[in-house]
Amino acid sequence: YDWSNFPWGGNVESNIHVQLMGPRGDGIFDVAAIGISNGWGFNLPTEDVANAFEEAGDIIRRDATLISEEDLVAAGGGVNEPEGGFHDYEGYVRLKYVTRPDETAGSIKELNYAVNWRLIRYADVLLMAAEAYYRDGAEASALTELNKVRDRAGLEDVDASGSALFDAIVTERRLELAFEGQRFWDVVRWGIAGQELSDTQFTSGKNEVFPIPQREVNVNENITPDDQNPGY
Repeated sequence: YDWSNFPWGGNVESNIHVQLMGPRGDGIFDVAAIGISNGWGFNLPTEDVANAFEEAGDIIRRDATLISEEDLVAAGGGVNEPEGGFHDYEGYVRLKYVTRPDETAGSIKELNYAVNWRLIRYADVLLMAAEAYYRDGAEASALTELNKVRDRAGLEDVDASGSALFDAIVTERRLELAFEGQRFWDVVRWGIAGQELSDTQFTSGKNEVFPIPQREVNVNENITPDDQNPGY
């Protein structure tokens, strides 16, 4: 792809979203020393998710998911935060699904990264099974699937029941699947989106679903404006 033929409208195969979420260039993030490329600066890690890894003692996945500014500087990189700060920056840079200099083809590298974006992973399947078993009252089976994921991450097995088991599944999905596009749908499914997204413009009772597109209303005589989802 080049700037003249890039399909901005959809079905992009070059992982442009990975480039969009890379640590911002323009002299802000110096990340060459750790082997990754700059991007456009969206979706930076929060201090909250970094603390969640620390609280869980989850060192292996933390180091594969994000890096603190302190560790980045120690590795030879740096952060030149502009006056007034940088939007959403809380002292951490994402490492999962970053762009790397050797993962590109074509003359316009920003449009031709070849990151292997996984639409679904086995760990996700195991955690879905754990949640389903929990909902079905089969806690022993839920623990079996949950601990398969934890064992791979070098963590001790969970031995919990009731709400504590559910909380363990919630935490595990957050840490295992961080920055893989699952979190929003998880918190909506669990009914905690209003709580978890309280610092955004999320509105409970509305933003759990999208509006029915107007074009669908226009072409389907069986849909009326009264059928529109609440709040839209």
